[in-house]
Amino acid sequence: MTVLPLKRRASFRIHVTPAEDHVLVAPVGELDLATVVPLEEEIRGLQDRGLEVILDLRGLTFLDSSGLRLLVNARREALERGSKFSLIDGAPRVCRVLDITGLRSHFDFVAAPA
Repeated sequence: MTVLPLKRRASFRIHVTPAEDHVLVAPVGELDLATVVPLEEEIRGLQDRGLEVILDLRGLTFLDSSGLRLLVNARREALERGSKFSLIDGAPRVCRVLDITGLRSHFDFVAAPA
């Protein structure tokens, strides 16, 4: 059994900023198996309330396959509900994962708020 370091989980944060027509969700740190569950729960809760979610990737320093799964599932949920799920581009090393996997074209990207 693998035990994930508490320090890494403790350094992961999620900032949620409501706006007039959407909610901006900005995770900070590494999005991986150790940190994906709180972000999944946050996004799911917002989508359950019928809110449009914009996920800001700028604060991420790492994105693994569990993070990709979260993005794909959140997009699918939004489409099934007739809502929107958009991304704000992040650091090149994070967005490169979307490019390598061919998933970039499946997401709507929006400009970062001023």
